[in-house]
Amino acid sequence: MRKNAWLSINGFTIGTIMGLLLSYCVVILLRHLNNSLTLFHYMDVKEEMLLLVATFIGALIGNILDKKKTSQHKTT
Repeated sequence: MRKNAWLSINGFTIGTIMGLLLSYCVVILLRHLNNSLTLFHYMDVKEEMLLLVATFIGALIGNILDKKKTSQHKTT
């Protein structure tokens, strides 16, 4: 039953990484548009919340897509 458990972790991990990278790129783009590209490591509360929410959404989407993929493999 737990034969494909690594697939769930894999989808979750890919979703988390993609959400983090995309949201970090959005933060850098917003800083570029605001002409405030001073420090890449310091982030204010709004930018941190954007990163956290986007990472959570990416992880959730990755997990859901992976669950659908593994359930399709179980039915075939």
